[in-house]
Amino acid sequence: MVDEFVPTKEWLSKSLGGVPVSHLSVKKFGGEGNRGVSGASFFKCTASFDGPVVNPTYGLPTEYFLKIRNANQDANEFAIESTVDKLAENLPHPPPLAHMFSIGQNHMLMEDAGTPLDGNYTFNEAEMTQVLDSYADLHGAFWNIPKVELLRSAEWWGAVFTGSFLGKEEMDRWLDWRMTPEPYLSLIRRARDELGFERIFEFMNRHGVTLAQGDAHNGQLLRLSELASSTHGGRKFGIIDFGTAVRANPAVDVGSILRSLNADKRHEEFDFVRYYLKSLRQDASFAGLLQGDQLV
Repeated sequence: MVDEFVPTKEWLSKSLGGVPVSHLSVKKFGGEGNRGVSGASFFKCTASFDGPVVNPTYGLPTEYFLKIRNANQDANEFAIESTVDKLAENLPHPPPLAHMFSIGQNHMLMEDAGTPLDGNYTFNEAEMTQVLDSYADLHGAFWNIPKVELLRSAEWWGAVFTGSFLGKEEMDRWLDWRMTPEPYLSLIRRARDELGFERIFEFMNRHGVTLAQGDAHNGQLLRLSELASSTHGGRKFGIIDFGTAVRANPAVDVGSILRSLNADKRHEEFDFVRYYLKSLRQDASFAGLLQGDQLV
């Protein structure tokens, strides 16, 4: 059973391509809906290696993060994560993503690149600009990506993240339950009833598409360790969890992550959007790719 799995040094050695592991300490957290809606189990693993004096770890990190699929989750739960990892593998200027060492149907093994943020964490002004820099790196690296079969489809993403899968009456009840304030409540209903979310999403994508995380929020970010930050050009925040990755306009990520901005800065949201656009245009991967695309 997937739920009963605990990594051993033999399992880790095999997952690292046969590099001998001399010792492994494991700390488990999560599972059954704890520390994550999916109910997946998580392990922090600290490994020791018996390499030569000049290379004691064989060039590998000693700290790893392991995610194990819950037995009740879809068997293809990690397929999209694997797709994103393969797409990023040979980028000349990779965005700040945790390096994957092994992905299978039941597991994802990656470097322990930093500290996950609490789901209630809010960003101050300086932190939000650093977060937007990381998303600009991601979006710039994959700008104008062609359709990729194993990403989430626009139809799936739109139905889930606009709430249209609920149906009109249930969506209205949900909006009321969330106590959505005016004028946003009326605008959401007008957009749904007079235009249709599908048409809005299609219009957004005419202004440029990229690989979007699709569910950008504070819990999908790492505060990078000093080592990981140094390997990603000094970036402070890393992006994790691509289970809802979709080919879409970057606005789906930018608009979503701005919800994690401190309340006293919410009135400056347009300033942060302008900052993001400036950061995107300056991104090394993005240079020369904007021609013909307006974004906004």
